[in-house]
Formats: sequence, structure tokens, C-alpha cells
Amino acid sequence: MRIQDLGSRNGTYVNGRRIKSAELASGDRISLGTSVAEIAISSARDTNLGPAKVSASMAGKLDEFPLVDILQLVAGSRKSARLRIRSAGVDGIIDAVDGDVVDARMTTLPAASPMKAIVRMLAWRQGEFELQPCSPDAIPKAPLLISTQGLLMEATRQLDELLRTAEQLGGLNHHVMRGDDAALRPGSLLHAITSFVGHGPASVQTCLDALDAPDLEIARALAELVAAGTVLRCDPTGLPSAATNDES
Repeated sequence: MRIQDLGSRNGTYVNGRRIKSAELASGDRISLGTSVAEIAISSARDTNLGPAKVSASMAGKLDEFPLVDILQLVAGSRKSARLRIRSAGVDGIIDAVDGDVVDARMTTLPAASPMKAIVRMLAWRQGEFELQPCSPDAIPKAPLLISTQGLLMEATRQLDELLRTAEQLGGLNHHVMRGDDAALRPGSLLHAITSFVGHGPASVQTCLDALDAPDLEIARALAELVAAGTVLRCDPTGLPSAATNDES
């Protein structure tokens, strides 16, 4: 059995991939707007399209349907919806009104900015999601003043640069500690980082979680502090990693 897209505005997706034409099998999921049809063929001999199960909500796994694709569907269909995501025990919510993202938040970082939350969630490759269409009146409006497509481009750029910067620091799980004293302006991000790691070694990921600034800004500041010797890379016990610090 074959499905073909005849140039629809929002496109046709099979198992999370946009297609022009594709062969279908029982269990395949067809995504149309914010609705999903699951193909059910009654027997191997039956080549007719069986009854499809269609729901107003859309649910699935992130490894089959990445977050970027889901948000692009929402933007293309200009729908108002609430996207619930769960990965490794962490819950996230993204709200959209008329296709544009207006808010994003995570249970583990309730005070984080919407952009910080979206960048985090874009890194999730495993997990489950549910997209629930809802009335715009049911969603608190806090516009991000950027289109969903622009938001995805910026968030993806930040995520790519964040991962490169984190790699220079030894990885998100690598630890850092206070090094040489330096006169840093109180209230600045550099000062906040040195104050935080002054209480003891902390992983790069812990620094990202503890501070309110965007993850990329924190990682850049950490790299600057490591290069200046104000912050040292170390192992979890607090012993400096001489070789890695010499490299910077």
C-alpha cells in the first residue's frame, strides 16, 4: 500500500519523516497537521487500507519523531497546542498559540527562561511526547517575539555551539573548581560562576543547572575563566587535572 503527498501545504509525515511517496505497512503512523492516523491492516493478504485510528491528540517517542519535527508541524498548521515531553524522568511543556511558541518550561528548572528550556529539550533524543490541541485562551501568553522557525534556528545554533564549548571543557560531566583569585565585578556572570564553584568542585552540567543565564553564556564564561586560570578543571574529588588545565 502506498501513500502520496499531492503538494499539501503542511506536508505528509510517515513515522516522523516527511515524504512525497511511501509504502505503508500495518502500524505505520501518518501525521497530518496535529493529528495522527495509525494504519491497521486486517491481514497480510488484505491490500486494502484498513480502518485508521485517528485522535485529536498526537503522541509518540522522540527517537521516532524529534522535537524539531513536532514544532515544525505545529508551526505549519498554525495550531494552538500544548506539547508535553518526558525524558529520563524530566518533564517539559511547550505552549504554542496559532503556531508560534509562547512559553516553554521544565520541572527541574522552573525559573529558567523559555529559550533555555527549549535548548535543553532539543538535546533530548529519547523520551515520550504528547501534543494536545487546545484553545488559545487556555494558554498563558508570554510571546517570545520570534517565529517558531526563527526560534528553532536560534535554539539549534545555541545547542550546537554549547556542545562544542562543553567539549572544550572536557564534557558536561567534567568538574571544575575555584582557581586563582581574580577581581571580578559583583553581579556579573563570571563572578556568579566563581562564587558557585568556590563552595567545592561542581560539574559543568551542575553549573548550567544552578545559574539562571542561558546555557551557552554560562559555558562560554566557564571557558573564559578556565583559560584565565580563575577556574580549574578537576576530577570529582577536587584534584586538579594538570594536563587538561595546561592545554588551555
